[in-house]
Amino acid sequence: MPSFSLILLSILYFLTARFGMAVFALQPTNITLLWLPAGIGLIMVLIGKARALPLILTASFLANWSGMQLPDLWHSNLHTAIAAIADTLAAWIAASLLRKYFTHGLQRAADLFRFVFLVCFLPTLCSGIILVSNLVIGSYLPANHFFTLLAKMIAADSLGILLIYPLYADWRAGSEGKESFIDANIAPNFAYILIALGGVWLAFRQFPGAIYFFPAIALLLAYRAKASAVSFLLLTATVVLLSLSTKNLGPFAIANQDQAHLLLMSFIMFTTLATQSVSIQQRQLDLSIEQSQSWQQKAMHDNLTGLHNRAYFENILADEWQRYRKFHRTFVLAMLDIDHFKHINDVYGHAAGDEVLRTIAKVLPQSLRQIDIVCRYGGEEFTLLLPGTNLDEAKIILERLRAAIQNTPFVFGDQTLQVTVSIGAVIAKEDLHDHHEMLVRSDKQMYQAKAAGRNRVEI
Repeated sequence: MPSFSLILLSILYFLTARFGMAVFALQPTNITLLWLPAGIGLIMVLIGKARALPLILTASFLANWSGMQLPDLWHSNLHTAIAAIADTLAAWIAASLLRKYFTHGLQRAADLFRFVFLVCFLPTLCSGIILVSNLVIGSYLPANHFFTLLAKMIAADSLGILLIYPLYADWRAGSEGKESFIDANIAPNFAYILIALGGVWLAFRQFPGAIYFFPAIALLLAYRAKASAVSFLLLTATVVLLSLSTKNLGPFAIANQDQAHLLLMSFIMFTTLATQSVSIQQRQLDLSIEQSQSWQQKAMHDNLTGLHNRAYFENILADEWQRYRKFHRTFVLAMLDIDHFKHINDVYGHAAGDEVLRTIAKVLPQSLRQIDIVCRYGGEEFTLLLPGTNLDEAKIILERLRAAIQNTPFVFGDQTLQVTVSIGAVIAKEDLHDHHEMLVRSDKQMYQAKAAGRNRVEI
């Protein structure tokens, strides 16, 4: 039983086919300059596999039937059926090659050119030979136009795949949460799209050179917009460009109509390829930067608590020490250790210990100033950096912090624990050799707090 999405796509296949015949068809051959159903058929097979084939066959037959009528009804239906089979075959071959060679889609710009050859050219070459032969045998077209019509058909079908598939890939990436399908910065990008379309319109009205607004803006968007916005521009501009071309070739007007059409389609094809190539490359660059930032974020943070980790803190402490030596801006370094943490792990389990660490990690920033820095130093130890602070101020801050932790209920399951901490602190002074000595001294002060009874601050 075909899914609802497949039925909708088959209807879209039929509608775009009829639209193409009505708008892009060249007379007297009735060959269209753009065959969007080629891309829709590919998507249908990707979604529904073999279930999509009868729907493509039916949609193609119904779309082609009125244009292939002969006095002999039997022969009309036969040639229409052959055309529908060829369209279905192209979609099946394209989807099979896409699954085999592009398992993860178009990852690199270099993939695009293999995609054009394997997924666009080869399947449409196979179906094109069948379709044009069918039209010649059925006396729909003269035999001496075989290769010209074949080239147009391959270009029209390949362009349909090249315009539709990236939109589907962008939508799928958005639905899987990999990236946003809708461009949040849509207003300026929509203005660029209008400029590109305006250039196309001007090129056919009075200024042929305005046609180059289209590739220029498309390449600009490839660098600054979501891939979906780029694909939308390419699709929209191509529809407008080809719609105008069937009435008036504008900047592509030369004496030989066949050459003019091939020139026009070559312009669109190479503009599309260049733009999609840049868009893919830019997307990979953005992804690499995003992954690099993500790894940097992970490298600087503790996975359990979300606080900065030891490596990050030691770098910050070294910088703060250099500022102290250069500008004499004093600061306080504190070391905090959870009292009887081993007992919590032994009695209540390591899950309870982890919950205590996470809760303290939430309490610490709430009890400090915005300029203060807190890190998980390792195990049950936390470090605090209090810039621009003297001993009296530090004592107030750290006592407030100690009391906040003591008064915080630590709930784990049906158990409520009271947790206390011992804090040792030291202020930057001239007699200290470096920031490492500050760490050693604050650690000693913290053990002194434990020796004095725990749940206290020693400065």
